[in-house]
Amino acid sequence: MNNFSKKNKDFKRPVKTQEREEKLEKSFIKDIKKNSKNTVFIFGKINRIAQTGGPTVFVISDGTGSLSLKGFVGAGQRAYPELTEGDSIKTFIKIEEFQGETEGNIIKINKLNPSEEKDFIKSIENIERERAKVIPPKFLVESPILNKLKDSFIKAATEIKLAIIQDRPIIVRHHNDTDGYSSGFSLERAILPLIEEQHGSEKSRWEFFTRAPCAAPFYEIDDSIRDTAQSLRNVARFSNKMPLIIIADNGSTQEDLMAIQQGKVHGSDFIIVDHHKFDQDVISREVLTHINPFLVGEDGSHFSAGMLCSELARFINPNVKNINQIPAMSGFADRIELSNPKTMNDYLKIAEKEGYTKELLSDIALVIGTVY
Repeated sequence: MNNFSKKNKDFKRPVKTQEREEKLEKSFIKDIKKNSKNTVFIFGKINRIAQTGGPTVFVISDGTGSLSLKGFVGAGQRAYPELTEGDSIKTFIKIEEFQGETEGNIIKINKLNPSEEKDFIKSIENIERERAKVIPPKFLVESPILNKLKDSFIKAATEIKLAIIQDRPIIVRHHNDTDGYSSGFSLERAILPLIEEQHGSEKSRWEFFTRAPCAAPFYEIDDSIRDTAQSLRNVARFSNKMPLIIIADNGSTQEDLMAIQQGKVHGSDFIIVDHHKFDQDVISREVLTHINPFLVGEDGSHFSAGMLCSELARFINPNVKNINQIPAMSGFADRIELSNPKTMNDYLKIAEKEGYTKELLSDIALVIGTVY
């Protein structure tokens, strides 16, 4: 018995399904609207399969977005057991809403034949590459240091966007001080809207994004073990992928090396955004991208990590909001005005346009540093 003859108890089978399918053009996930109640025909690659107490849930992607599909043959029974993660499929579904999320009820589903799969995988790769392209924005301030780091910003932003597009969880680890929290906040503000757009769900931010401070002034082995253990649990329970870990205001020193290597062994990848000095660069060869002014012959004391991450956030998401005050605040926290007064003053002018005075930013920085 093939897939198409199996019963799905969630709905009544439409009359003349085959004829209707032939008349439907292939849809892209990004074009499927919430509450549309339409019947659509889509291609997708199965990224995850989850068995619930009711239906089997297949999470698919077509390069333009992700969508959960439900197959039901009985409470807690595995629907379409011949389908596995990584399979490319074509499916005829009815769009519905469940707990505020857009989902598809499977009417018919089948694997693509080898020729169809080859063409489909190629199309996904092309779509993902195009979506992950970074159009470099103008930096908030003019600086030769930023200009030297521009290529690294582009590479880091591309990898982060690819992780989002490929349904890969992202973990942001940052130093436990004002500059570190500023760094994490800026990255979070840029990444979360893209995750929600990718999955069409507000709760996806809790599933695909985590931000946490490092107690030590480096990414220590305990942090790495916790991140790895939690990620492996999510792989086992929810078929998640291993994460992309961004380390901000930490990550460049010898002390970070063992923890990064431990994460890599288990399938995590890393991006580093730091401004601290190191004796020898032992990190760059271990990570996807390593951003640090010292790597381009400049002094890291001229920029805070919050400044660097705020600039990176704008490469990741050109529509990022509510971060223009962050560079100045993190700069005051790390006393950047002592080594680079011009840049500090330029960032302050930007913050003042948002209603933040020097005194207010300094007070906020002091409170964050004291509390945390």
